[in-house]
Amino acid sequence: DSFLWRELDTVKVVGKSVAVTTFELLGLKSEAEDYLQELSIKFTKALKLYKQQSWDQAIKLFKETLELEYQRFPTLKGVKTNPSEIYIKRCQDYQELPPPPEWDGVFTLTSK
Repeated sequence: DSFLWRELDTVKVVGKSVAVTTFELLGLKSEAEDYLQELSIKFTKALKLYKQQSWDQAIKLFKETLELEYQRFPTLKGVKTNPSEIYIKRCQDYQELPPPPEWDGVFTLTSK
C-alpha cells in the first residue's frame, strides 16, 4: 500500500505457455508527484478499456497517459517507445483485425 505502481502488460513469451503480468513501480505514494498518480489511475482505466475491446475509448485515454509519460521522461520523447504508444498501436491494429471472441487480453509475443 505504500507504493504507487501500474500494471504494464500480460504477455506470453516465445516458448512459454503461461502468461506473465508485468508491473512498473512509479514511486512511493507519499512522495509521488501528482502527474504520476494521474498516470497510474488513467493507465489502469485505459488498460481495462483495452481488455474490454473498447478500442476508441482506450486510445483516447492512452493518448492522455502518453503525455504523462513524456512528462516523466521528456528526453525519451521520439527516442524510445513507451507503454502508451504500444497500446495505441495495438488498439489500432485490433480495430483493423479484431482478436478472436475468446481473447483474454493476453498479448502473445511472436519473437524474442
